[in-house]
Amino acid sequence: MDLMSSYFVKTYINQGLDYHYLTHASPCLNVIATPLIGDSRLDVTMVDFGPVLMIKRLNHGAAIEEYRFPAHVMGIQLPTNLDQSVDVFRQSPGGQCHTPFLTSGAKAQWVVPDNVPFYQLHIDARWLRKLLGESAMRDYLELSLAPSRKAYDRGTLFTVAAACDLALQVGLTARENKQALSSDDIAQLIKQILLPCLQSELLEFKASPRQKILGKALDYIHKHYASPISLTTLAEVSATSVRNLQMVFKNELDVSPGSYIQQFRLHRFRHTLAMAASVTEAAYASGFKHLGRLTERYAQVFNHKPSSQLSSEPVQPLELGDPFQGDWQAS
Repeated sequence: MDLMSSYFVKTYINQGLDYHYLTHASPCLNVIATPLIGDSRLDVTMVDFGPVLMIKRLNHGAAIEEYRFPAHVMGIQLPTNLDQSVDVFRQSPGGQCHTPFLTSGAKAQWVVPDNVPFYQLHIDARWLRKLLGESAMRDYLELSLAPSRKAYDRGTLFTVAAACDLALQVGLTARENKQALSSDDIAQLIKQILLPCLQSELLEFKASPRQKILGKALDYIHKHYASPISLTTLAEVSATSVRNLQMVFKNELDVSPGSYIQQFRLHRFRHTLAMAASVTEAAYASGFKHLGRLTERYAQVFNHKPSSQLSSEPVQPLELGDPFQGDWQAS
């Protein structure tokens, strides 16, 4: 894969979207999202640099997001240059698939807080390997193995956040002025973000027992949501007691395990409706057996009937397309 000489930047700026329209409108964002209460909207600014998609986002409502990255895409989550963003970033669950530095083809399971801005970067690993070299890529792999987000140095995160702010502004300005950015310009922006991380020593922290329990429980729910899930079974697979499992969910997410399961199923149901032939088909595929109660609950959360979403098209389509499938324009 050759590095191009320059790229025309594409942007999608300051648009509030709920998860349904976000995930159906942009094929480059393969995300399964579960707002912890009701529905959730996001303020999203995206800049497509070609081999790098940068997203600055703010959730109006906490959520758990599960991303599945293609074999050649690396996913990164980073804080913005605010005390609250850095502190919340470091306190979020780490280890397993909760690490903010994902290797290509990995699965991310990120807890996204309410009203705290974050950055996400989706980077073509083939491009990055040529840019950084094999040694730096091995250093990146070490970042992805940190068992706790407290292992990431707070001062370094502020430096990285400032570099993200700069890259975002450069991209927005280039788009506004209809100017192409050279490959060297983009490479320098991404190096300013990643090199401080690669050069920083990881601190000695272990993932907390509560976060390990939460990770195992979420993994099980996300895999088996279409089947009945008892609290006893969920506690067993999470290596804890039912009472402790309930306390972990309350302390970490401020919801009960049962409430989260119902929320996950409800939002899977809404996602499935857009591809289903009938409401019944989507309901059973999402683990619901009582259509009457489901229809009532759906209307309460989304303010319309499930049938209105059958095979629906997003009303606010994004213009990005897939930045990692050759959708780059050379000057």
